[in-house]
Amino acid sequence: MSSDRGRGRTVTRREALATVASVGGVAVAGCTGGDGGGDGGTPVPSVPGRECDGVVPSLETAGNGTYRPLSRPLFAYPKVSALERPAVAAFARRFVDASSSDLVSQVGYVPRPESEARREELDALIAEAGGPAPGEEGDLSGEVSIAGSSTVFPVAEALAEEFQRDHPDVSVSVQSTGSGGGFSNFFCAGKTDFNNASRPMKEAEKELCRDNDVEWFEMNVATDALTVVVNNDTDWAECLTVSELEQIWEPDGAERWSDLYDEWPDEEIERHGAAETSGTFDYFTEVIMGEEGRHTSDYSPTEQDNLVLQGVAGSQYAIGYFGFAYYSSNPDQATAVAVDPGE
Repeated sequence: MSSDRGRGRTVTRREALATVASVGGVAVAGCTGGDGGGDGGTPVPSVPGRECDGVVPSLETAGNGTYRPLSRPLFAYPKVSALERPAVAAFARRFVDASSSDLVSQVGYVPRPESEARREELDALIAEAGGPAPGEEGDLSGEVSIAGSSTVFPVAEALAEEFQRDHPDVSVSVQSTGSGGGFSNFFCAGKTDFNNASRPMKEAEKELCRDNDVEWFEMNVATDALTVVVNNDTDWAECLTVSELEQIWEPDGAERWSDLYDEWPDEEIERHGAAETSGTFDYFTEVIMGEEGRHTSDYSPTEQDNLVLQGVAGSQYAIGYFGFAYYSSNPDQATAVAVDPGE
């Protein structure tokens, strides 16, 4: 776990994918010229000279670094002053412990390696904030409030349910607001105890927290495979290079699939993805387009992964992206794209 204190210190093919999602195995989708066979028996449009040797997202490929460049760390940020309260301190400790447990993999992410140093760092911070020592929290009660990333939401929700079973007098609320929305509207405004994020805090968010005397602590809680999905009948795009993804998602980029290759369908590309307040949007923009502000506005933005999936499942010419956990819960409704980093 990396740490970041807030006082200015910055510290497939479709059949293969269903197996990958359930067991975390490796799947590689290779395409030379695009002349394979589609799932429905229709030949994939041939593109002479095109090569795509992509890696399918999975727990294993995200964990071992072969799914590039869309593997990413996920974060939770407790508010330091809130750690004085026993329920918040206990929940923060549970979050750190859970980050290296089966709970993380069960919801579709890669656990972090176990580390005593992570707990020791958090315990020291809790003590500094006036909170209880480990095992001395007593009978817990009160509220714990969490906002932020829709990608981290499944982990936080599962952890909240487990924590409330163990401590029935504690109420844990978890809101899916997007990473940026959580920081700007809740956490840095002093309204929540934690903010989840699918990318690190931005400098502007740190400044906002400092302006409001909100000190934070950064906890790396899991690794995700940000997943690009297409319709199950979009057999020409089951493998895409980073360059092709950039052409699809950049401003003034490809408007029709045939804009990428003449052999691909002369149909409009229907894009579905994360809203600008989302850390998933920020991360995708950074690693695919290379810089902030280069993501097209010609798409259907949302903070709800289910709406992205509905849009992709509803059209053969659609494409979208979200966290791997949501895909792994719905592997039959869309096809996860194998990504070739082009290195």
